[in-house]
Amino acid sequence: MSNEKEFASASYTAGQLNAMVKNIRDQAGENGPELLLRNKLIIIKSWPCWHEDDNVIYFSVTSKGITGKEWVARHNDNVWWLVKPVENVLLDPDFETTSGVTTHVAVLRNIFPEETDWPTLTSRIRAEAKRRGFKTPSAEIACLIREKINDDVMYREMGGLWQIYVMHRPIKDSAGIPRLIGTHCGSNASRHLGTDINEASALVADTRRKRLVHTGFAFVVTQLRSSV
Repeated sequence: MSNEKEFASASYTAGQLNAMVKNIRDQAGENGPELLLRNKLIIIKSWPCWHEDDNVIYFSVTSKGITGKEWVARHNDNVWWLVKPVENVLLDPDFETTSGVTTHVAVLRNIFPEETDWPTLTSRIRAEAKRRGFKTPSAEIACLIREKINDDVMYREMGGLWQIYVMHRPIKDSAGIPRLIGTHCGSNASRHLGTDINEASALVADTRRKRLVHTGFAFVVTQLRSSV
């Protein structure tokens, strides 16, 4: 029998609890958490924020004027988890920031799973996106996707996606290596930002193929395709 005195928050880390409070504030204002504690705020489950059509996942994101430096600060606040090359990209002068811009995103999935060569794969994916009329996104879109789509939605609701690479123009890290950034499922439901699969990776072909089955590639579309 469970201990009735056990805190309901015991299974969550301090970072996760902090992320919950910030999310409530983003959605309901600065006094949102206090209103929730006093039962003055009702949480209603919303309709899915995305839909899928013919192996393409569609949703929208809206920028808030958050700079690359501010995105990195989220890592320091333990809200996100990101690897060092991602910090390099976010702090690069070529990282562009917008405010109040809504972008429609299309994520290609289950595409060219037989391809094991990363440079060839990315070239084929870009060519397929061009054929469909998709546009090249900015690196900022990766941060906006990470903020909007959590790990649970990616993996459990989007059919087992482990990662979504944003196909922006590659930005070089501090070592001069061109990088793509995107959202990755992390441990403990962390909001993980990662980089592309290294072209010099020692992953064997079978392992690479299995990972690609769980990988999406994000582009921009002029308008969302209807879910009906």
